[in-house]
Amino acid sequence: MNTPIFCPKCDALILDAPRCPHCGEWERPRPVAARPGSSLTWKETLPARLGSSLTLGSGNLFLCDDQGQLHALDAATGASRWAAPVDLGNWRIYRHIAVGAGLVIVGPNDRSTVPAADKAVLALDAATGEERWRRPLAVRSISDPLVAEDAVYVATSERYAVALALSDGTIRWRAPLDGVCHAAPVLADSLVVFGSDKGSLTALRAESGERTWLPFQVRDDGDWGNSFPYSAIYVEGVIYATCWNRHCYAVDAATGDQVWVSAATKRPPMTPPLVTADAVYFCAHDRYVYCLDRPTGRERWKTQLPRRSQTTPVLAGGSLYVASQDHNVYALDPATGEIAGEPVLETTRRVEADWTTDGEQIFLGDRDGHVYAIAVAEPDRESDPQVLLEAGQWRAAAVAYALAGDLVRAAELYRDKLEEPGHAAQLYEAANELAPAAELYAQADQWEAARRLYRELGRHLAAAQLSDRLGDVLAAAQDYEAAGAWNMAAVRYQKLDETYWARAAGLFERAAADAFAEDNESDARDRREQAAAIYEEIDQPEKAIKLYQQAARRDLAEQVIGRLTDAKHRLLLKRVLYGSMELAQRLAAEGRHVSAAGEFLRADRPVEAAQQYEAAAEYALAAENYAVAEAWTDAARMMEQVHNWREAARFYERAGEPDEAIRCRAFGGEHVEAARFYEGKGDWPAAAEQWTAAEQWDRAARAWQQAGAIKRAAEAWQQAGEYLRSGEAFWQAAQTAEGLSDEAVAALYDQAMAMFVNCGADQRARECDAQRRYRRKQPLLQISVEQTGAFVMGGSGRVDLRIENVGWGIASDITFAVTGQFEADLQRAGEIPGLAPGYAKRTSVYIVPRRSGRELPLYLAVSYHDPAGRSLPALERTIDITVNKQPGPGAISTPQVIVRQGGQYIQAGSIQNVAREGLVNVERHAQSSATPRGDKPASSPVEARMITCPKCGQVQTADHFK
Repeated sequence: MNTPIFCPKCDALILDAPRCPHCGEWERPRPVAARPGSSLTWKETLPARLGSSLTLGSGNLFLCDDQGQLHALDAATGASRWAAPVDLGNWRIYRHIAVGAGLVIVGPNDRSTVPAADKAVLALDAATGEERWRRPLAVRSISDPLVAEDAVYVATSERYAVALALSDGTIRWRAPLDGVCHAAPVLADSLVVFGSDKGSLTALRAESGERTWLPFQVRDDGDWGNSFPYSAIYVEGVIYATCWNRHCYAVDAATGDQVWVSAATKRPPMTPPLVTADAVYFCAHDRYVYCLDRPTGRERWKTQLPRRSQTTPVLAGGSLYVASQDHNVYALDPATGEIAGEPVLETTRRVEADWTTDGEQIFLGDRDGHVYAIAVAEPDRESDPQVLLEAGQWRAAAVAYALAGDLVRAAELYRDKLEEPGHAAQLYEAANELAPAAELYAQADQWEAARRLYRELGRHLAAAQLSDRLGDVLAAAQDYEAAGAWNMAAVRYQKLDETYWARAAGLFERAAADAFAEDNESDARDRREQAAAIYEEIDQPEKAIKLYQQAARRDLAEQVIGRLTDAKHRLLLKRVLYGSMELAQRLAAEGRHVSAAGEFLRADRPVEAAQQYEAAAEYALAAENYAVAEAWTDAARMMEQVHNWREAARFYERAGEPDEAIRCRAFGGEHVEAARFYEGKGDWPAAAEQWTAAEQWDRAARAWQQAGAIKRAAEAWQQAGEYLRSGEAFWQAAQTAEGLSDEAVAALYDQAMAMFVNCGADQRARECDAQRRYRRKQPLLQISVEQTGAFVMGGSGRVDLRIENVGWGIASDITFAVTGQFEADLQRAGEIPGLAPGYAKRTSVYIVPRRSGRELPLYLAVSYHDPAGRSLPALERTIDITVNKQPGPGAISTPQVIVRQGGQYIQAGSIQNVAREGLVNVERHAQSSATPRGDKPASSPVEARMITCPKCGQVQTADHFK
C-alpha cells in the first residue's frame, strides 16, 4: 500500500487528509480512474447570489457574492473556513480571484460611482481572511489579478499594466497597454500577456514591463467587435485565446506570430478555452460546444446544448463536463462530443460563473448562490491490512490499520517491525497513548515532542532533563520548579538575565526553608547566603540584610548597609545601633529631612519633626506637627504655603493675629467679611478690592470713590447697572485725568458717553461726544437737504445739500448713498474730497426714481473719514419726494433726444436713418421743451438718458453703444 500517512514535507501524521494540515505545502497526489455516473458530494448556499467564478487553492474554494462578500469554503465539506466573510464594500470581482503563496488576491471592478482613490489591490491571508496588505492605485477599476512566482500582475482602467511585489504590494513597474483589460493576464514563460477590448494581445517582460513584440492585433468583426474579454491560456510555447470576433487564436509566445486561427463560429465564444494535450474546447453564444484540433485549429466536432453555456468546459474522470443555462450539467465524450446519458446534476438556477475541479470533484455555483461539489472520480481502494500483515508487508499493513482507525496496532508495527520510533510515537499520541508516545519521541531524539507529552503527563522532572538536553535554560528552570526541585530551578534561573534573578532568589529561600525543616542548618545557611547575594545584586538590600541576619552573617549585613545610599534601607539597622533621637540628628545633618522627621516623631519631638518637614517642603505635615505642639503661628505659615487659607486663618485667630486671619480669609474667598473688616479700619482700597471680588458692585463703587479711584468706581457702577452714576464717574475721571494721552482721555469720554446713552441722558452724551471729538481732532458734519423741482420716474433728478464741518479736523472722502425707491445716477455720482473745520459747501446729488408716487421717502447717507483714516458714523437724512410718471408743465424732466450729424443737430424722428449709417452721436439738452428742427441747443449738451434701438426697438440707456 503506497498511500502516505505521514507528510513527505514535514513528516507529520496526516492519515488520509488530502493535504498536510501542519505545513500546508504538500497535497496528496490522487491517481483517479473514470467511473460511470457522478454524485453530489455537498451543497452550500451563500447569503446572496454568486458574483464571481470559483477558485480552488490550498484545499479551499474562494468566491465572492454579488453583495461584495468574499467567502472561503472547505473543498472537502463546503464548510466556511473563515470566521466570517470578508466585506469588500462597493468592490466587485470581474470574473476570477487569484490564490498563491498563502494569499488571496482580489482587484475591484466596480461600475458604481465610487471614488477612484478607493480602488486597490487587496491581499488577504488564505487561512484566516485577515488583510495582509492593500495597494491603492487611484483608478476606476482593476482587472482580475494574476499571481506568478513572487509577483501580482493587474491591468487598470487607465490602460496600464502594473506589477506588484507579492510580499507587500510594492509597485515594481508600470507599463502602457493598447486598450482596457478586464480579464487576468497569462504568464507565458518570462512574459505576461494581456488581452484588451481593442482586439490586441500585448506581451510584457515579467521582470521589467518592457514590450517584447508588437501587439498581436485581430480584425474587427463589425457586428460583435474584437474584444478579448477572457483570460488566455498558455501551453508549451503557444498562447490560446478566444475573441469576441467569433474566432479562437493560437499565437507564438516567443514572436507574437499567429500559429492558427479557427473558423468563425456563428456567434462569439462565451468562455476561455480549455487546452488539453491534443484539443482545444470552448463554448459559444450559439449554444455549441466546440472542439478544435490543437496543432491546426481545425474543427473536430461541435455539439449543441439545449441552452448556451457561459462556463469553460472541465475535463475530469475521463469526461468533458459543461453547464447549460437550462440548469443542467452534462457529461460529454471528449473524443466525439456525444452527450453521455442523463444530466449529471440539475441546479436551482443557471450556472454563469466559471467552475473548477481537483480531479475527483467538480465545484460550481448557480445564480441563486448555491455552491455544489460533484464527485466524478474515486481513488483506488487498498487491500485488507490482515492480508498485508500475513504477507509480511509491515508498512502497508501499518498504513491500512491506521486508515482503518486502529492507530495503536499501527503504532506497534512502526515500533516493533519497522523500528521507526518517531512515526510510532505520532500514532500513539493520535491514539491518546501519551506515555509510550513520550518514551518513543525521546528514543527518536524528538525531545521537543517528548517534553511536551511529559508535561501533559505531569512528569516534570523528565521534562526538565529534556529541557537541559535541548539547552533551553528557561524551560528547564520552569520544569524543575514544577517538579519541586527548588535548588535546581534556582541555579538555572540564575543563569538567565536579571529579570529572572528575583525568581532564583525566592527559590533559594524555599530550598533553605526545606533544608531548615529537615534540620539541615548548614545547607539552609548556604541557601540563604545564595539568596541574599542575589537580592543584593538586584538592588533589594532589605531582603539581603534579612537573609544575612538569618544566616548569622552580621558582618555581611553591615557591608550591605555601608554600600547603601537609600536612607530607607540604611535605617533598618541604624535605628537599632543609634536609637531614634541620635539617628534623627544624624539624618538632619545629612540633609535627609523627611527621614529625620520620622525619627523625631518616634522620639516624640513634634516641633523638631515639624521643622524637618518644613525644611523638606512638606508643609502640610509640618503644619500638623506645629499644631500638635500648639505653635499656631508656625502652623498658619505652613497652611499659607499650601494655600489652605481657611486653616491658616483659623490658626492665626488662635494665635491672636486678626489682621493676618482676615488676609487669609480674603485669599480663601470670604470677601464680604474681609471687606467689612477693612472698611472698619478705613482701608478703602483693600475694602474696594474685596467688594469687587465679591461682585457687590454698588459697595465696591462707593469704596473706590472713598479711595479716590474714580475710574474703578465708574467701572463698578457700570457692573451694578447704575449707568448715570457710571457715566458721571467716567466724566469726572476724564476731566481730572493728568498725564494721560489725548486718546486715553477720549476713551474715557467714550465710556462716559456709552453710559449716558444707556440711561437716556442724551444731552450729557452729546457733551461727551464733543469732548472726545475734540481730543481726537475729529470732524463733525452737519447737512441740510433741499429738493430741486419735481421728479419723473426713470429720469435723473437733483437734490441739493449744504454740508458744514463744525468739528476740529478735516473731513475726507465725503461720499453719498441713497436707498429706498431711488438709485444713484452713476454717471453723475457726487463726492467731496475734503472739508476743513469751520467751512461749508453746497453740492448736488443726482438720483433716479424707481417708481412714481407721492411723498416717497428718500434715505440719504453721507459717509466720511477723519484725518487718521477712521470711518465715522454716517449722517442719515430722510425727505419725502413726489415722483411723476410723465413730465408735466414746468417739471424738470428728461429732455428730448437729439442727434448730431456732420456737426448739425436734427430732430429725434430722423434718428433711425442716421443710426443705421453708424453716424449717431446721442446728446441731451438742458431745456425741458423739444429743440426746434435744425436749431442748435443753447448750451453744451450732456449725455441722453434713454434711446430706442433702430434695429430691434429696444429701449435702453444711451451709454449702451450697441
